[in-house]
Amino acid sequence: MQPDFEHLLILQDRDLRLRDIRTQLERIPREKEQASDRLAQTKAAAAEAKSAVQENEMAIKNVELDIGTRRETIARLKKQQFETRKNEEYQALAHEVVRYSGDVDALETKELELMEKADQLRNALAEVE
Repeated sequence: MQPDFEHLLILQDRDLRLRDIRTQLERIPREKEQASDRLAQTKAAAAEAKSAVQENEMAIKNVELDIGTRRETIARLKKQQFETRKNEEYQALAHEVVRYSGDVDALETKELELMEKADQLRNALAEVE
């Protein structure tokens, strides 16, 4: 009777392994699909993050161009100030210089904010990648 019992235990063990293998075979396609979905989501997030970084860099460059333009205007106005002979014109030009200087300060602040945002976006991109 003992040999029959051993054969039954062997049969039970093989049956359990067979059931586990069938379960794994059913689970593998679902896991593959889930992995594909996660990969697609990650790729989309990476593309979105890259796009955000590029847009932010473009914004920084635009602000830098605006700052340069304002500084050139300030230099031109200061030159005109020294060439003018009327006090009203001198004061009007001085007022414009002050106004453009304020614009430059505001743009420089905006540029710093964009640079901080760029660091955050690059970190987010690195995490996604």
